[in-house]
Amino acid sequence: MNWGLIVKQPAPQLAGKKYNDIEVKMHLREEGGQRCVYCSINESIIGGYQFFWVEHHKPQSVDSSLKDDLNNLFYSCQICNRFKSNDWPNEPDATFALCCYPNPTAVDYKTLFDLSGDGRLSGVYTASKYLVERIYLNRPQLIMERRRVALRDRHNQLNDEARALAERLAAKGDAESTRLLLEIVKLSQDAQVLNTKLETIPPYEVADVTRQ
Repeated sequence: MNWGLIVKQPAPQLAGKKYNDIEVKMHLREEGGQRCVYCSINESIIGGYQFFWVEHHKPQSVDSSLKDDLNNLFYSCQICNRFKSNDWPNEPDATFALCCYPNPTAVDYKTLFDLSGDGRLSGVYTASKYLVERIYLNRPQLIMERRRVALRDRHNQLNDEARALAERLAAKGDAESTRLLLEIVKLSQDAQVLNTKLETIPPYEVADVTRQ
């Protein structure tokens, strides 16, 4: 659950650009931290930016004047984009008491949901309950990714505890136990570093798929 508030910054270099121009997509990509605005999945988990689309928060079919308005555009995975489609039950409600799509620039989506120990999301408000159902935020792939992240965090916590234990053993002069424990911690940390790189390095950048 890594959403974060989306902060819209002036982008004069995009003046006159259309929503489907690659420059706009790349701008939204960086703005959104390379994550889907709705489910928060990182693009690296599902194959890179080519599996993400420019999302019209308020659909073009509802208000065509916002088609190229950066304030209405976000970075979304294809799956969430398809599930949402042209749905727009109500205008965003500040109390989240209506079925609607809260504006990601006005609220951190992390505050709209509760996360259970098995990786399932539940909505705190009517609006977020609607999101869970409409965009299918408990699809199996997302549940497994949330569980993986929870295991990673627990892994890091245990590494810290093991290192503290090694320090206590060293203070008691138990050199062999200390050496073995530190070796285990080092291997574990190396595996975690590699896993983190896989999370944060997109498998493809624009240049990787546009070379002639």
